[in-house]
Amino acid sequence: MLGEPKAQVYSCYFPTRTLFVDDSKEFLEGLSLNFSSENQSYKYMTSAKAALDVLNKNNQEFFWYKQYLRNLEEEELEKKLVEFNISDFYRQMFNKDRFKAITTVVVDYDMPEMDGLAFCKEIANPNIFKIMLTGAADKDVALDAYDQGLIQAFIPKQDEGVYGLLGRRIKKGTDKYFTNISNIIFMALEKEKHNAFMKDENFANFFKQLLQENNISEFYLAEGTGSYVLLNKDGEIDVFNLMPEEHVKQLCEEAQDQGVNAKDLKSLKDKKKVFYTFGLEKNAVPSVQSFENAQEITIRGEKYYYVYKSKVKKSSTLIFSNFLEQENRKQAF
Repeated sequence: MLGEPKAQVYSCYFPTRTLFVDDSKEFLEGLSLNFSSENQSYKYMTSAKAALDVLNKNNQEFFWYKQYLRNLEEEELEKKLVEFNISDFYRQMFNKDRFKAITTVVVDYDMPEMDGLAFCKEIANPNIFKIMLTGAADKDVALDAYDQGLIQAFIPKQDEGVYGLLGRRIKKGTDKYFTNISNIIFMALEKEKHNAFMKDENFANFFKQLLQENNISEFYLAEGTGSYVLLNKDGEIDVFNLMPEEHVKQLCEEAQDQGVNAKDLKSLKDKKKVFYTFGLEKNAVPSVQSFENAQEITIRGEKYYYVYKSKVKKSSTLIFSNFLEQENRKQAF
């Protein structure tokens, strides 16, 4: 459809949280009835000062990915110094606090403790996506704040389509969060020889469809060539293993040296099978497991072969639906 954004490849994704701040309990209750929690959680607060405290203590959850990066402080000076510990990246799925990362805040402008503009100025993390709800009389204030970069969007509170507008802006905030993480991760992988998947729109569309078909709730990059570990909504781990043709040829040579049986060796040479390569224990290092049927895919003119293995094992990690149940019991306006 004309005007739709181009599909983008992410290095990871999991449901995050949006914080709503409004002194009107009734308005927040109305909001809570109009938003789906399928891929997002919501926290509602009537106190601006208490909400600021929550936001400004959320840095550990928000910047979780930094533990997998080295030399990050020099990223603006010399990009090649950023290094990424890719083999451990998928272990974020075992972090029970991962869904608490607040990526977007929606704040009312007219509040008694402080107005929405003052609130946004006090948010310590400049990367939070900020949406201001305004009355008709406050439009000029919001427009000025937008022009100054203090907020990323503003929406008239009285707009008949306010819930739809909010939903689209919240999605934009979530997308921005994972785009920023992915840009840093992919920057660290620019030296990889077979990294075409990172910037290929066709692969992005293909991968997006794969996620939808397999009911995936979250995913994490596991190899610099484009392999991923995925978690479906029932808490079962899937694996997407992507391998360039050159690596399949290397596998053939290694398999032959290791005395692999003739049938499997022929399948490798014919590129009908490749290794499925991840051991998925909490503290495991990915390792060669077995041969699996492979499919061919072309990415920017280069041949790749992939294996999608579903329901590899049931994970013991906290899944999003269970997290929501816990949070719903705690929520109070």
